[in-house]
Amino acid sequence: MAKGKNATKTVDKWKKKKWFKVFASKEFNEAPLGETPTTDPANLMGRTLKTSLMNLTGSMQKQNINMTFEVIDVKGESAYTSVKQYALVPSSIKRKVRRQKDKLDLSFVCLTKDDILVRIKPMLITNSKTTSQVKTALTKATFANVLTLVRALEYKTLVSDVVNYKFQRALRNTLNKIYPLKLAEVRVLDRLKEDLKKQSSLAERIKQIVPKKEVHKKKPFEKKPEFKATEEKPVEEKKEDK
Repeated sequence: MAKGKNATKTVDKWKKKKWFKVFASKEFNEAPLGETPTTDPANLMGRTLKTSLMNLTGSMQKQNINMTFEVIDVKGESAYTSVKQYALVPSSIKRKVRRQKDKLDLSFVCLTKDDILVRIKPMLITNSKTTSQVKTALTKATFANVLTLVRALEYKTLVSDVVNYKFQRALRNTLNKIYPLKLAEVRVLDRLKEDLKKQSSLAERIKQIVPKKEVHKKKPFEKKPEFKATEEKPVEEKKEDK
C-alpha cells in the first residue's frame, strides 16, 4: 500500500544524541569513566555511573568495591562527577563471615563537617562468639565513634579515608578495647538526597548530638612584666642588755 502525502517521517533519535565523556571526581585524579549519550547536556545532571575501584586504583585488592559517581557539572563535551556511593560487593561479604564468630550489620545517618548527610553501614566481625551484652556495647560504641569521626571530616576527606582504609582502622582500634574484632568494615557509604525538610531536621538532631569542633585561636603572646629586685634595708641587730 502506497504511503499518503501526509505520512510523517520517522526520525532516529540516536542520530540527534551526542556522546559526552564522563570523568571521575578529583579524589581519583578525574580518571575517565566512559561515555554517555544525550540530546541535551542538562539531562546529564544527576546521572550516575558505577565502576570497580580496581579500575581507578589499579589494585587487585580493590576489585570487590564498587564506586558510584554522580554528574554534577558539564563543560563542553565533558561531564564531571562526585562520589555518590562506596559499596562492598555482596559476594565478598559472604566470604568474610566464618563459623563461631558474630557479625553485626549496623546503619547510621551521619553529618559531615561541611554539613552533608551520609548513611554509613559498618560491619563488625568478632574473633569468637559473644554475649548479647557485648553486642549491645559494641553497637553503642560504634554509633558514638562513627558520628564523632564523620562530624570531624569533610565529605571528600571522608571518602578518601574510607577508600584508603584509614577510617576503618581508626574504628577498629577503638572497638578493640571493648572486644577483640577480626574485622571492622564499611559495607556502604552513601551520600543522601532527601526532602529538604526531612534533611534539615535530621541535620539539626545530629548537630545537637555531635557539635562541630571549633578551632580555638591562640591568644596573642603577652610579655610578662620584668622582675625588678628591690633593695632591702639591713636589719639592725638589737644589742643584748648586760
